[in-house]
Amino acid sequence: STAAAAEKSDENDTSSSSAAKSAIDFLTASRGLKTTLRTGWIRQEASPRIESVADHSWRITLMSLLASSSEKVDSTRVMKMALVHDLAEARVGDITPHCGVSDEDKHAQELQAMQEMTKNL
Repeated sequence: STAAAAEKSDENDTSSSSAAKSAIDFLTASRGLKTTLRTGWIRQEASPRIESVADHSWRITLMSLLASSSEKVDSTRVMKMALVHDLAEARVGDITPHCGVSDEDKHAQELQAMQEMTKNL
């Protein structure tokens, strides 16, 4: 019936709208990588510009593209891993061994951050 088709269309619009909102929320949270500075660079007083985690992730992804030319390597997977490997740092910051956070606590914080950031994707 026409009413059933209209209802199904409304459900699809709501689903699409929800998916778009979830994607935007994820991208907004990820934006934090642009302003999260690398702790090691701060500790070393690197100048004139301290690298952000986004800077680092972009460079690592580009390096993975160059390094994964072998047929034995799944270059798409390598680049995806490089792109998201520090994503949790948008929430928890760049935790290094010098920060006084145990490996277990760091892992727990990063896992929770990733779960929160990706729960609606």
